[in-house]
Amino acid sequence: MENYETINCIICNSNNLEKITDKGQFGFPTYVCICKECGLSFLNPRWDNETYLNFYKTEYDKFYRSSKSSIPLIQNPSSYYPIIQRIKNLNKENTSFDKILDIGSGDGSLLMAFIENKIGNEYYSIEASVEYKLKIEQKGIKFISNDIDSEWDKSFNGHFDFIIMRHVLEHFSRPDLVLNKLKNVLSPNGLLYIAVPDSLKPIPPFTDSFIRVVHTFYFNKPTLTNLLCKSGYEIIDIQEGDKCHDELFVFAKQSTNSSDITISKINYEIQYKIFLRELENEQKIIYKIKKVLKKGFNLIVKIKKSFFPKPIKKRKNIC
Repeated sequence: MENYETINCIICNSNNLEKITDKGQFGFPTYVCICKECGLSFLNPRWDNETYLNFYKTEYDKFYRSSKSSIPLIQNPSSYYPIIQRIKNLNKENTSFDKILDIGSGDGSLLMAFIENKIGNEYYSIEASVEYKLKIEQKGIKFISNDIDSEWDKSFNGHFDFIIMRHVLEHFSRPDLVLNKLKNVLSPNGLLYIAVPDSLKPIPPFTDSFIRVVHTFYFNKPTLTNLLCKSGYEIIDIQEGDKCHDELFVFAKQSTNSSDITISKINYEIQYKIFLRELENEQKIIYKIKKVLKKGFNLIVKIKKSFFPKPIKKRKNIC
C-alpha cells in the first residue's frame, strides 16, 4: 500500500505551487507541481520514504530494467556512457581519480566503463535493488549500502575522489540532504558529477514517459544551479546537453565560499509554459494517432521477436 506525504520547495521553502498533472508513466498517480517563487518542479504529494524504498528494492527493476521494458540493456558500457568523454573534455589538472563512488549504479555497467578505460583504482556502489547487489559484487565492485539515507557516510569521511549520480538525483525524496551528505565523503579536491533529465527539454511522450512516479524532482539549469549553490557546491561546468546526449549535466566541487541563490518567478513562468505546451500537444489528434500507431508497432515487434528471436548486437558508439 502506498503512503503519501507533502513537502515544501527544497530551494526556497515556499508552498506556493502550481499543479501541472496527476498522470504519469505506467498509470501511477503522479502529482507534478511547480514552485511559483523559484521554478523548481517536483511531486507533491508523493510517496513517503518507506514506500519508495520498498519499490526500489523489489519493483523498480520490473518496470525500468527488465528486458520487457523500453529501457535498453547496456551491451558495451565503455562506449555508451558519455561521462567518459565529458571527463576528458574538462581539461582540469585534477581529473585523476583513485576512489570512485557510483550512486544508483544498477548492475555496475557504468563502473565497468571506468574499469575498462583505466580510470580509478577502487570502485564503490550504492544501489537499492536486491537483485543487482549480487551482480555488482560479481564485478569486483565494493557494495556500500542499499539506502542513500542510511548512515553509510560515517565510514567514508573525505574518502572519494569522484562521485557519480547519473539520472539518480531526480529520484531522491530529499536531494538537498543527499548533497549535504556527499560533501562529507568527497575528498578535498574531489568532484561530483550529476546528470538528470532536463525539464526545459522534456522528451515526449510527456505523461506516458517523461513524468514518472519515481522522479520526485524535475531539474533544469537554474534550479539545479540553485540547489547546488544552496548545498555548498561550486559549479565547475554545467551544460544542457552535448553531442553525446541531450541531458542536463554538471561537474561540481565543495565550495569554500557561500554562494547566493537566484529566486526568480521568471524561472517558474518559463517552466510552466513548457509543461503546458507538452500537455496541450497530448490532446491533439495527431499525437493520439501516433500513440495508437506506436502501440501497434510495439505489439508487432514483440510478436515477431517471440517467433524469430535474434542474437543481441553490441551497441554502436554513441560518443
